[in-house]
Amino acid sequence: MRNQLSEEKLDKLLPALPPLAKRIDTGTVPEEHVLKEILHSVGVETEGWAVEELVFWTKILQKASTASNDAERKIIAVELQNRGIPEASAILAVDIVCPPIAPLLSTAEEEEFPEKEKLNKLLHALLPLAKRIGTGTVPEKHVLKEILLSVGVEAEEWAIKKLVFWAKILQKASTASNDAERAAIEMELQNRGIPEASAVLAVDIVCPPIAPSLIATEEARSPEENIRSEIARHNFVRAVMLAQQHEYPQDKVQYLQRLALKQYASEYRNVQGLHKLMQEYGFSEAEVEQILKEDLEEYGV
Repeated sequence: MRNQLSEEKLDKLLPALPPLAKRIDTGTVPEEHVLKEILHSVGVETEGWAVEELVFWTKILQKASTASNDAERKIIAVELQNRGIPEASAILAVDIVCPPIAPLLSTAEEEEFPEKEKLNKLLHALLPLAKRIGTGTVPEKHVLKEILLSVGVEAEEWAIKKLVFWAKILQKASTASNDAERAAIEMELQNRGIPEASAVLAVDIVCPPIAPSLIATEEARSPEENIRSEIARHNFVRAVMLAQQHEYPQDKVQYLQRLALKQYASEYRNVQGLHKLMQEYGFSEAEVEQILKEDLEEYGV
């Protein structure tokens, strides 16, 4: 077995784990030039040791694509941990390649809240809830009712109970001190049926991510510059999140959403991820087909 990386090198390389897992989730084996692109996207030099370690991580994560149960998934996560990767980061990477099948509601909740379509409406309350928690206050019942009414949901008992539950999870984000802890909180939200993009954005609102190597530039740059930076790195989902967080005009947000949808359809060929984004962004199949058709026509196909 290869020796583990030093703590310094591992800290530098860890941000490359989620994008690597997303590439593997598309069903393709990343070649060396793709691994170098991933390294560049997270600000890591494409040195030999970094590429070699990503190759090693790739071999481990490929096993997750054929995992058929939680026991197999756990074994793969432990393999990553044996490379020095924190538990939460390892679990998240395995979840990306082989998502756990979690019900939208627990058995007890199924009995109490039988109408699942109500929960889809409730998702609109997640970001306002995160903004409240991001101010450092714990929303009381009357505040939760205000949030529900602001997004057009009746302030019924089931909805208030659900927001209380989400609030308890999001409060953990206010004390998260690293990306691994943030990822674990995002996964906890996803396990409650919340789409990945919504979960990531909610945690970002409560506890904005700051990459150590980018602290100075992040603080110095305007929101527009940060969004342009994400677009240049082809991190379109992240660009959408930032645009929504800074309350950009809807037409600009939709433009970025279209880029993200095209990326998942044409570049990643990730059908599952595409459907999640469609639901998240409110695009119909017909609208996405038109977007892709226009994209092909642009290239003369």
